[in-house]
Amino acid sequence: MSRLKLIAGLLIPICSACALLASPVQAAAPEWGHCVEYTKAAYTYAEANCQTVSEKKGKPDNKGKYEWIAGAEPQCYAFPKGKYTESACLTSTGNKKGEPKGEYEKTVPVTFKVGEWDAVGRVSLYECRNSEHRRVREPRADCAEYEPWFEENEPVCERSTLSGEAVGRSEVANVVLDLRCDELEGTNIVLHGKGRLGYIAKNEVGLLLEFEPSTYSCLYESGTCIMGAGNATEGAFYKPEATGGYDGIIGTVTLLNKMTERLDLQYRTSAIGEEEPNSFEGEHIDELEWAVVENQEGFPSEWSPFGFMGEPTLLLSSQVEIKD
Repeated sequence: MSRLKLIAGLLIPICSACALLASPVQAAAPEWGHCVEYTKAAYTYAEANCQTVSEKKGKPDNKGKYEWIAGAEPQCYAFPKGKYTESACLTSTGNKKGEPKGEYEKTVPVTFKVGEWDAVGRVSLYECRNSEHRRVREPRADCAEYEPWFEENEPVCERSTLSGEAVGRSEVANVVLDLRCDELEGTNIVLHGKGRLGYIAKNEVGLLLEFEPSTYSCLYESGTCIMGAGNATEGAFYKPEATGGYDGIIGTVTLLNKMTERLDLQYRTSAIGEEEPNSFEGEHIDELEWAVVENQEGFPSEWSPFGFMGEPTLLLSSQVEIKD
């Protein structure tokens, strides 16, 4: 039986017959992989989470029944009574006495999705005015007046769907976040992006999702808004941000050290809608921004925070574990 997990492990290829074997040494970041079960005791791990090395008198004895295979993409590995006849897992085999008679098996890809759930978007809106008292979107230092236009502490986006797929060692791809904002006169915001796994802090695992700039009809402004593209030239809310980007949300992974087909995340914000936490792997501040491009009066707004909070459960296509 094939199992998938997220684990912080140092992966070391030992022999072609054993596929990719693992060391229990912790790596610098969590990663995707599969903990697979073999039909005989000749492998590294003693249990199905690939956390406990099989030992005798305190030393590894290579008599476990489980092995770790790194990476989210499907991989072929040697497996008695598998479904495939060759090492590329391209040719499937028939059954003998109700069991496959091949010599190889293949791990499965991992996708995730969240049906409609109670996502909460919290927004604030800042305005920059020039010396003529007109609203402009400029660097903060160039504003004759710079102040909150409004601060919204109530939910503005209360429904959401989220989907994507795991790729490589720690990445996610084809991410789609669909926000339905009933409190903003039915505005619908669809963001596309990618992401990766990493550490928010020591022993705190997070999932970062970063999105491409997206424009949408903001009915509450009777105009057009944009999300995910702040930069220094246009007056990004967060500094430093010279060329744009870094517009993401960071979810804390709350379900650890357990094989599961669900991945629980937690998003939280400050009182004015700023993401917390906002740093990832010790890198640049990562916050989602939005702005009014043009409203019915023809005036833009300054870039402002768009906070995202809630506790979604990602439903996975295969079992997954996160080891801290």
